[in-house]
Amino acid sequence: MAKGDLEILHTITSAVHEYFDLHHIYNTALDLVLTLKDVDMAFIYIISKDRKEAVLEAHRNLTEDYLSRASRIPYPKGITWKLLNTGKVINVEDIQKDKNIGPAGKDMGHRRGLGIPIVLEGIVLGCIWLASYKTGKFSEQEVKLNVSIGHNIGIAIAKAKLYEEMEERVKIRTAELEKTNQRLMQKIEDHRRAENEIRTLREQHEIVNSIKNILNKVQYLDSSLAEKLTKDVGKEIATQKALHSLLSNQEYKVMLMIAYGKSIRDIAKEMYLSNSTVSTYRARILEKLNIETNSELIRYAIKNNLID
Repeated sequence: MAKGDLEILHTITSAVHEYFDLHHIYNTALDLVLTLKDVDMAFIYIISKDRKEAVLEAHRNLTEDYLSRASRIPYPKGITWKLLNTGKVINVEDIQKDKNIGPAGKDMGHRRGLGIPIVLEGIVLGCIWLASYKTGKFSEQEVKLNVSIGHNIGIAIAKAKLYEEMEERVKIRTAELEKTNQRLMQKIEDHRRAENEIRTLREQHEIVNSIKNILNKVQYLDSSLAEKLTKDVGKEIATQKALHSLLSNQEYKVMLMIAYGKSIRDIAKEMYLSNSTVSTYRARILEKLNIETNSELIRYAIKNNLID
């Protein structure tokens, strides 16, 4: 293989290893093959996922007429699908005389053509076409070079697909972790809420006991009146629940996030809600807590030991 051919292969191989963008690799390959002697046109077809069409993915020097007529070739039409079905190199001496060439191809006016399959692990993924206005077949050396180019493009496609699959797995795993984190945060908030309720009950119990002790020391107070007073005080304290106990679970969660300084947009994203829904929750929270601003909400949360 000539020195120039080796340089072309080296450049394409480097692009395959360096880039994940298939179109960058396609265009790099076509730009390089156009530097070969007597190559006037170059284009790449890739088989669609349902394998019902050959789709033109990159091209050089094709006519507008050809692009409008042959950007998508339905199975099994024309010489392109003959190449794709057989997976064998096609070296046409004179396209104008070949019965397998469709009208769109002949109307471009070129003569010789070289079709190289893009193959990976025995599966044909697409093909590269080179064309020239001169008659005569492409040389054996040119065929070998372009077969190597096709092989490298096959590797690039496999690499890009692997990268896409990895990205999809990362997205799924990230979503799973976010849901797990949300469940954990909910458990932490529920635990903190339960602790606050227990603390409130304990304080209420201590107040009632203190009142009992005081009343027991007042000798002149009627015992039945003292007992009634103690019960009344206990009922009054029991009914004076913290305002945040009036919040729903979702409102309580939004309240804590606001207290920690998160924006409406961040809360909406984390809870998978719309911005307007979170704003509605905020309005309800402020109303139930009888406050007007986020600053007051933060002070309330700190005062009631809802945040650290």
